[in-house]
Amino acid sequence: MDAYLLRHLADGLRGQRSRTVTVMLRNLACKHTNDGVKEALDGCGLKGKFSHVYVPRVEARRCNLGYAFVTFRAPEYADE
Repeated sequence: MDAYLLRHLADGLRGQRSRTVTVMLRNLACKHTNDGVKEALDGCGLKGKFSHVYVPRVEARRCNLGYAFVTFRAPEYADE
């Protein structure tokens, strides 16, 4: 997990209130990358509504693990 997500999770554990929300996207095709997921979200009308995308990958197999995390700037954006 990258440093941004670790900081975000740590802030939540310390009881700090945050207006952001992180969601998990499942069942991603193996070929998708961070940039590909960002482009797909932009294409769905969510451009500017998320701050971070993390798609864990297995470099030895050159594919993702089938899921991604997206941090939205406000909870209501995750419902769109």
